[in-house]
Amino acid sequence: MDATIPSALDGRGAAANARGAAANARRPDDPDAARVRDAALLAAVRDGDVDAFAQLVDQHKDRLTRYLHRLTGDPAQADEIAQETFVRLHRQRNRVRAEHLGAYLLRVATNVVRSQQRKNAVRRRLHGLLRAGGDEARPGIDARSFRPPPARTPEDHALAREAQDAVRRALDHLDLTYRAPLVLREIEGLGYDEIAKVLGCRPGTVKSRIHRGRARLKAQLAPYWQAAAATTSREAP
Repeated sequence: MDATIPSALDGRGAAANARGAAANARRPDDPDAARVRDAALLAAVRDGDVDAFAQLVDQHKDRLTRYLHRLTGDPAQADEIAQETFVRLHRQRNRVRAEHLGAYLLRVATNVVRSQQRKNAVRRRLHGLLRAGGDEARPGIDARSFRPPPARTPEDHALAREAQDAVRRALDHLDLTYRAPLVLREIEGLGYDEIAKVLGCRPGTVKSRIHRGRARLKAQLAPYWQAAAATTSREAP
């Protein structure tokens, strides 16, 4: 990690993070107020204020990490890319415009994901094969992790969770070109113009990719829904 990055990214800024969180709890969730806050914090960061950068990270890390988790399907990778995104923010602090900070962070994070996918496609496929292989003797792989959890919940809850898992797997297999706008629209709730700024394309392109992404997602999930419907009909009295 860049030695110039302050404590917000290495755990030593806990006190500053706590102060920022306490201040947030007293503020309404107002986009205008958020932009004013970001502008003040970013100005302080440019002046070398370490605590201001810690607070800026604290303001945006949850949304960014949530987006990356949906995009990558891997919490550890999401955390790693979020950290890299904030490192790049600190390096570009004199060029970033406060009113576009949220879009900037999402755009940088998306580009990092795209770059890592190109570089690590083979490694990720190999990692998936190793996890599915059930090699109990391999260090770092616990055979217990392959066992299904005990049935402690009602059947309807189990079915709902199974459906969520099916959607998540289908989303993970969707090309990033369609996955990113879908996540930004359906999960993050961004408008088409905002998504266009994040992805660097036109709103019409965003709408087209979302439409195609939904169609591909529906096609991937069709066998699952058909099998679920068949099972339900067989079990019905």
